[in-house]
Amino acid sequence: MKLIFTIFITSMINNLHAQGLNKVFPNPNDHEIVTNGFDIGIWMLDSKGNIAHWLDQKYKNKQLREPINVILCVQTQSPIEANIILDKSMRQAGFRPRNGHSNGYRVLINNDVYDQASFKIEKKSTEKEGEKNKEFTYSNASFLKLNDHGRIFGPVFQNNQYCYTGAFSIEVPQARHHVFVSFLEARKNLEENLIQKAGARETGYAFLHNNIPEDDSNLTTGDHDGNAVILELLDN
Repeated sequence: MKLIFTIFITSMINNLHAQGLNKVFPNPNDHEIVTNGFDIGIWMLDSKGNIAHWLDQKYKNKQLREPINVILCVQTQSPIEANIILDKSMRQAGFRPRNGHSNGYRVLINNDVYDQASFKIEKKSTEKEGEKNKEFTYSNASFLKLNDHGRIFGPVFQNNQYCYTGAFSIEVPQARHHVFVSFLEARKNLEENLIQKAGARETGYAFLHNNIPEDDSNLTTGDHDGNAVILELLDN
């Protein structure tokens, strides 16, 4: 009888594991299916595979975790063309690749790991063949000033279009480090500028469940509301 009970308890625990009911949140492998099977990781990850943590800077005495809050899609059959349209749209919106930000991040998309965008739109005459592309961060101002900035990952061919995910935030420099300001306002600013200045089209929002509850005593996602805006970028 004792053996039967032990087997029953073990089986029940294994079922709980399988259902993910005892999984710690947040987890680097957290993901959501947003549309037609497009399965995206909901966190930006650091080079070690951990959830990005704002280089250990704290916000309201809690440890920050950096959520995905942007999904960008381009209707094209070519990843190179998608990259060109993405870069053009971002520049039109007032964002361009800038130095002064940490790099080396990655995300999960469709269960594969994608590094931070590092494509080059134009090749410099001094660049050697085979030279590794340098990862970059898009920003609307110098890192020495208040700025909106974000890292973009992809593209992935999905539903007859190429899509990217991104993590955008606002920071302000203080002393020798940057201080977190907002995830929510950064998302709104990017959306507004891409629509008004680059002709992008907002196609909806995806609730990614990546806003850490306010009653968590150790971790926070600041003002993030758990949503990612979905924008279609057009070749204007």
